[in-house]
Amino acid sequence: MKKILVLVLALALVLGMANMAAAEEKSPAGQYYSYSFSAEGYGDFVFYFHFYDNDPVLGSVFYAGLSNNRINFAGLYTVEEAPYEYTCYADRDTVVNNGEATTGTAPYTIHFLDWNGEEFDKCGWDGEILYNDCKQITGSGSGPVFYHLDTEGKYQSKYDEEAGISYLSFVAVDDPTCTIGLNHNKTYTDMMVYFIDGNWAISDGENGAKVYTLTPFDETEDTVSLTVAADQKSAVYTNADGETTDMVNAADQGPAALYAGEGAFHVEAYNADATVTATLYDDASCTVAAAIYGNNADIDQGTYTMNEDHSITFQFDNAGELVAKLDMSVGTVVLNYVNGETPLGAMEVVLPLGRAEAEAAAEEAAAEPQVILPLAGGYTTLDLYDNGTYQFTFEKYDLQETGTWKFENYKLTLIQSNGNEIAASLDEAYNMSLEYVAEANDQLKDTYTAERGVWGPALAQ
Repeated sequence: MKKILVLVLALALVLGMANMAAAEEKSPAGQYYSYSFSAEGYGDFVFYFHFYDNDPVLGSVFYAGLSNNRINFAGLYTVEEAPYEYTCYADRDTVVNNGEATTGTAPYTIHFLDWNGEEFDKCGWDGEILYNDCKQITGSGSGPVFYHLDTEGKYQSKYDEEAGISYLSFVAVDDPTCTIGLNHNKTYTDMMVYFIDGNWAISDGENGAKVYTLTPFDETEDTVSLTVAADQKSAVYTNADGETTDMVNAADQGPAALYAGEGAFHVEAYNADATVTATLYDDASCTVAAAIYGNNADIDQGTYTMNEDHSITFQFDNAGELVAKLDMSVGTVVLNYVNGETPLGAMEVVLPLGRAEAEAAAEEAAAEPQVILPLAGGYTTLDLYDNGTYQFTFEKYDLQETGTWKFENYKLTLIQSNGNEIAASLDEAYNMSLEYVAEANDQLKDTYTAERGVWGPALAQ
């Protein structure tokens, strides 16, 4: 009987270990899944997902570095043993040659979450391939394609350039220009006096607080600390001299208005018009209010969802579900707000939703730019706009880069987004020549020329 019991226990142990191994196989933790393509003579363009091991502080973190880390995403992820129907291209050649996409079913679904645990994208996975047909985690040239498990660190140099993405940030109570950002990869940015960056480590404080020790990369700078309250709504920054600064979570500063609309509604009871406004905020909430004779009344509130066809679906507490349609003639989304019961009576009013005033002013200041000098190279194009910006385009590989330009003393200079400057040269006949080296890959170069009679009138205006 004892021998049987021993065998049963041994079998149970073996099965338990097998189940644990199987459970481990359901996670991509600690791995990189990459996709790349090479432009002949220009080098590789690398896109990848990095899945971190579960961290006791952050949880299961992912990072997506697209187009050689020029486009970045980070957040949390979960893995579900649930089939995922995907449609992806097997490789770049299939995309470029207009081949057919591959459809299939992956055994696992990876859910991508924001730092609050809300899902914003997902894709399929089978252990060897990430079937990346993400809709939000995307960038020029990134998919939908297969991302393969990289066990050899083929693109380690790109992985090492992973950018820190803030998951928790604080702003000083008395000075909104003083901020601290804690990043997903345990780096930080300190803007309390001037810019300092480094690594953070964490320890337990009193009453559930967490104490972040901030150690600068520059050894001549001082190590400081940030004590974050248990609810993460407040923090105390302590500098090397022991001086403290009270801070609050930047996310708690209130939602910002993204879109707003205004219309008029005739109130029969007062025989007067009321001004009705609808406001959409960056936390997906929305409100409707009315003003008459200088008095304001809250009419409704709810949430909204942006749709792929540029319409907006609202779910109001009082009016229920309403859909705003895009008016192509004026470029706004028009909401026909209908509510049978309001403090001002039954209401129906048309509200053209445009950018909120602050963003509208910014958009007006940056009016639609016009190309004043189009340049064509051997494989790429370079367009200079009348607002002092440029766009470099490698159409075959769906790559764009933007920056600014200046023209001083008959000298054209491009300023890339990384601060690098590229100056054009003139020959004896004042014909212009310029070699552009891409930010995405310094092997990607092209040369542009323009005769004096072309660039002169364009830039000297």
